[in-house]
Amino acid sequence: MRRLPAGLVKRLKQEIVRIPFLRLMGNRILKLKPGYAEISVRYRENLSQTYGYLHGGVIASLADTAAAFATRTLIDREDKLVTLELKINYLNPAQSNLTGIARVVHKGRRTAVIDVEVKNKKGLLCAKALVTYVVFIKGRYP
Repeated sequence: MRRLPAGLVKRLKQEIVRIPFLRLMGNRILKLKPGYAEISVRYRENLSQTYGYLHGGVIASLADTAAAFATRTLIDREDKLVTLELKINYLNPAQSNLTGIARVVHKGRRTAVIDVEVKNKKGLLCAKALVTYVVFIKGRYP
C-alpha cells in the first residue's frame, strides 16, 4: 500500500486541532494511510450522559470525524466533503477513551462510503457505523 505524502499528514494533523468542534471534543489523529484513519477521543465526564458513559452523540461524532479524515486522504486539497448519511449501531457503552477506525470502502467521483468501528481502550467494539459523503470537486457545490 502506498504511503501518504508527509505534507498531507502534517496538514491534516494541524487541521484537526483548528476545527472548533473537533478541538472541543479533543479529537486527535492516531494514524493515517490512504483511505484509512484512526481518530481518538478521550473520556471526559463533561462528554458523558446520565449514567457516566460517553454520550451517543460523542460516539457518532467520532465515527463521522474518522470517516472524514479517511476520505480526506483520497481527495484533492481543494475538494470539499459533507456528510450525506450516517448510520450507527451502538453495541457497548463506553467509559474510556475511544478510537474510531475508518476504512473507505467506495470512493467514486461524487460520493464516498466509509465503514467505521469505534473501539474502547481494551479493543471492545462499542459502535459500528456506515458513513456516506458527497464530495464537491474543487469545492463547487451543485
